[in-house]
Amino acid sequence: MSVFRSFGYIRLSKTLRRTATEPTKAPPRAAVVKNLRNSIVLSVVGMGAAVLGMQATVGALVAKALTTSSVPYYQGISAGQSPVLALDVFLVQASANTILSHFLGLSSSLELLRSVTISPADAGPVPRPA
Repeated sequence: MSVFRSFGYIRLSKTLRRTATEPTKAPPRAAVVKNLRNSIVLSVVGMGAAVLGMQATVGALVAKALTTSSVPYYQGISAGQSPVLALDVFLVQASANTILSHFLGLSSSLELLRSVTISPADAGPVPRPA
């Protein structure tokens, strides 16, 4: 869902670029702020779900590691035990990548929200081309 929201930023930027010369046709600031706040909430919820999923994956991985480490390697593995597989490590990496992507989306949404809500007096002088 967060990725599709990010594609919405592309549409929003095209709309804002088209209406840069005609501010009366630009979308209202309140609508832009609402869109950004919804994206922030979505990123936080996604990050929380990814953290929970990662904790469950790590817990299962630790349980597998603890149960298989008590069995000597020459006895083999019984039907109730499963060794730690490379796929398990990839699942942890995938969860970490998901958390990172939500963090990057969250930080970019926060920066966009800051730039939209900053007052012109606080923005400082506008640099002029030389």
